[in-house]
Amino acid sequence: MMASPLLSGEEEKSVAVDAALGHIGHGKFHLLLLLFAGATQFADAMELILISFLADELRCPWGLSQFEVTCLQLSVLVGMGVGAVVSGSISDRFGRWRGTAFAIATTGIFGLLSSFAPGLYTMLAARFLVGVGVGSAPTALGLYAECLPDAGRSNQLVIFFSFFSVGGVIEALVAWGSLGGAGEAGWRVLLLVSSMPSLLLLCLLPFVPESPRWLLEAGRDAEAKRVMRQIARVNAKEREVPWDWGEVTFTQAAREKDVDVDVDEDKDDVDDDVDNDVDDNKEANQERNKNDGDGTSLEEQRTTHVRERGCDDDRRGEEGG
Repeated sequence: MMASPLLSGEEEKSVAVDAALGHIGHGKFHLLLLLFAGATQFADAMELILISFLADELRCPWGLSQFEVTCLQLSVLVGMGVGAVVSGSISDRFGRWRGTAFAIATTGIFGLLSSFAPGLYTMLAARFLVGVGVGSAPTALGLYAECLPDAGRSNQLVIFFSFFSVGGVIEALVAWGSLGGAGEAGWRVLLLVSSMPSLLLLCLLPFVPESPRWLLEAGRDAEAKRVMRQIARVNAKEREVPWDWGEVTFTQAAREKDVDVDVDEDKDDVDDDVDNDVDDNKEANQERNKNDGDGTSLEEQRTTHVRERGCDDDRRGEEGG
């Protein structure tokens, strides 16, 4: 195997995951993963936009007060706050894939159940849990971003967030078609249709791999290697890489090295500042000793100078007289 700048370590069998993803580049794998991850934004937009439609449809049939309508509207938002906190721990501890699964399953299942809610309190509980799922949605972004090479990543993330706008438009069209004099059946159909994207994503989830970066951080190197090979195979780059898939291991070495360099540079800057301070203190002490002369204090020098000046004045007076 030819030597390559991507490879490092004993017998050049270790490859930094950042460099490996950069060599594999963008391809079909990333397009498919973008469609999957972006669809989570699409589904979340549908669940959020329907809040305004749902409150108006339930106000009169269920005899809701203004306070109850407000609680219904806030239930999803409060759930989002809880989901944002919970999903981070799940994603870091159990993986980006499981964090994404939690978000999609919670949104889809409780979105579906809310379409069968018999009363206000059941609806509040179901919509709160939908909010938990929606608030957990950024885990899908983490999964997608950690499979991307550094080049062109910002453009891909812009496309990812555009799915939310599309979902909002589609939800408005679904509401326009299902509501408008349809009564109870109308809003139940709206809730049912709005939960379908998340349920469809739940069926596709088994085909989505875990983040190779997270697998390496978790010490699951063999699984990370399988994911990296899958990315290369789907992108039609499996045989174009400069390493042997049977012998190579992937590491986070490049990132760790960058961190070490930054720490060393900061340490050098601190040492330079300390040395400069010491030199300044030495110069100040030398200047002070120079002024002190043979040990006479500054105050004593001033007193002697005044006395000598007084004697000179008296001598001039005598000569003038």
